[in-house]
Amino acid sequence: MDPEINYGDLSYSIDLVENTEQLKNDLIEIKEVLDQLLPLKAHYNTLSLPVKIELDLFLLFALNSLQWIKLQVNGMDPTRYPVAGELQRVKIAMIKWQQECDRQNRPRLDIPVVRRFIRGGLHIRNVGYQPYTVKKPTNNNTNQDDRDEL
Repeated sequence: MDPEINYGDLSYSIDLVENTEQLKNDLIEIKEVLDQLLPLKAHYNTLSLPVKIELDLFLLFALNSLQWIKLQVNGMDPTRYPVAGELQRVKIAMIKWQQECDRQNRPRLDIPVVRRFIRGGLHIRNVGYQPYTVKKPTNNNTNQDDRDEL
């Protein structure tokens, strides 16, 4: 399905023809992606929750972007319509989902292993030495005599 566009008197404007052809090609690509997504409805309930969330976010973004493009093609300012707010909400949801995925994938500490590691590092192998006791300093009279002379 490749409809040929008759530009008539506008065919002299090379920029218009190129931009229109590019838009037509982009719309054909979007249609191909949507055609692949429509059969997914039958398999949607069998998908895992993370895959469902990613699919929902993708579809929300795709549909809102198409609405944005439609408004721009019709010469309207999309920022004056609710689609701008919806795109912002989808963006926030995508950021939150990415943070959740990152949180699940980050490394975690195994607390018992860490405790053993620290305890082993602090353990002094000298018998009779207690690492947590504070020894009183010995009082040298030579140091005391030096202070008295000053």
